[in-house]
Amino acid sequence: MIDTSTWTKFKVSDIFVTEKHGSGLQVPTGAMMSKKDLADGNIPRVTVSNFNNGITGYYADSDDKNYRTYQNFISVSFLGTVFYQPNKVSLDMKVHCLKPLDYELNVYSAGYIVSIIRKAISNFAYSDQLSSTVLAELEFALPATSDGQPDWDYMESYMKAVMDESEKSLENLKKADNTKHLIDVSGWGEFDATKFFTVLAGRAKLSNADIDDGNTPVYSSNSSNGGVFGYTTKSPDYEVNDENPFYITFGDHTKAVNIADKSFCVMDNVKVLTSNIRNYNVLHFIITSWLRNVPDLGYARHWSKAEKAKIWLPITSAGEPDWQYMENYMKGQFEKSELVIKELRSRI
Repeated sequence: MIDTSTWTKFKVSDIFVTEKHGSGLQVPTGAMMSKKDLADGNIPRVTVSNFNNGITGYYADSDDKNYRTYQNFISVSFLGTVFYQPNKVSLDMKVHCLKPLDYELNVYSAGYIVSIIRKAISNFAYSDQLSSTVLAELEFALPATSDGQPDWDYMESYMKAVMDESEKSLENLKKADNTKHLIDVSGWGEFDATKFFTVLAGRAKLSNADIDDGNTPVYSSNSSNGGVFGYTTKSPDYEVNDENPFYITFGDHTKAVNIADKSFCVMDNVKVLTSNIRNYNVLHFIITSWLRNVPDLGYARHWSKAEKAKIWLPITSAGEPDWQYMENYMKGQFEKSELVIKELRSRI
């Protein structure tokens, strides 16, 4: 466990941008706008939702005084949802902006701060209403430099190490197997995606209006939150059962792929695949290898390219996929990730 006894306590107002509010301070915050005043566009709008980084729609810039945009900051809603927003977004009412003074966030330092903020506000109840003024007074401890300032370099390097360890995929394929011998990947075999995946015929797609806090997961084309955009009271369109223990959702515009192990519905731009692989670890290995060869086409549709992408896999002497190696490899990776996450949680 990391020794936090020498860390320094900071108020939000000490290290993040604030504004005058009466005799006190508040952090910048969003404002309500009617949907009829928002035109379709490409700027994400962040609400109090706990899914998809809080993003519930995309709209055009507006001159309305209540249309407020921020970039490269941490969004915190009055309900306690906290996300890093690297790009320009507009904020709905009761969604606040934490933007550091004299420092530009990156994915690593932001990830560190998000963890700290979530821990600091974990005891707030709905009735507490985490307002922009209350948030400005929030206190938490951080590693600090010798002159008493937040040690952003440390936070960045620490989180980078955590993310590097927990998110290793097949970019570096020379890993030790269960006997600790190096694997010569030049002997791996090439397979067609259609050997493992079959795309299902399209069915009805849900919209934002169908998200109503039911029990059925709804998958979007995004990779955040495991692809789950929200929940609906509608009956599942895809049933997970003994015959189909897993489905794969494929984001046509985003190339985001997720494994669904509970009955679900989907939103627009999502293709649903079945697989003849019944082992979760093996399926995860195959998907990871597959996506390395799917080209990034921006906002273009990806499935036409993805279904033609080759999949490189370890093989047996008979030239068949080495199922046991894939199972052992992914099991080891998940166990290592869990240990790293446990270490991160122990220190905040």
